[in-house]
Amino acid sequence: TLYEMSSPPKKPRSRRVRPQVTPRQRQRRQEPDEVIWMREEPGARRAGLSREQIGARAVEIADAEGFDAVSMRHVARELGAGTMSLYHYVQNKDELLRLMGDSIMGELLVPDEELTDEWRGNLSKLARETRQTFKRHPWIFEAMGQPVGSGPNGLRHFEQSIAAVSALRLPPRERLEMVTLLDDYVFGFTLREVLQEMYEAEGDPDMTESALTWFE
Repeated sequence: TLYEMSSPPKKPRSRRVRPQVTPRQRQRRQEPDEVIWMREEPGARRAGLSREQIGARAVEIADAEGFDAVSMRHVARELGAGTMSLYHYVQNKDELLRLMGDSIMGELLVPDEELTDEWRGNLSKLARETRQTFKRHPWIFEAMGQPVGSGPNGLRHFEQSIAAVSALRLPPRERLEMVTLLDDYVFGFTLREVLQEMYEAEGDPDMTESALTWFE
């Protein structure tokens, strides 16, 4: 789901969370004719890297330095490879973002054996994993609107979500709506938590000063 926030208040804000979508980002979100998952992964002989390694290291950079710090050059340097070597695996920044997104989606997965026929417990497990992942990587909210798409882990998460409610005697559409509703709720709840922590760090724990700027 794509979330947008209205224009920020005049008070200086932390750069940790800035969910926004620019016209350029909207244009980039259109899927190209070919995405990275449609190509066979290159062999490891040339640069000794994998898509999983590249995505994970890019996530580490975002965790440590912020989402804006992620670049092809920076990721290559952190991996001890040349930028041109990285292009052997990732053609552009959009593909790097897709690897990051799939790395994050991998953190949402729960062990298959933990899913049972009890749909409430299943959804609770998925919700907790999602919230914990978003809390570990609060820059996710800033990255909303970037061209991520669905990779292997994203598809696996979707399969787990559908399996979590498979025991319900409801039409498939209604089961899907339940899963979507849960995702939306967890997203909004966690965004509120992250914003609260940000406001507390800035000395405005009840958000009063920030809220008043909307009336100025």
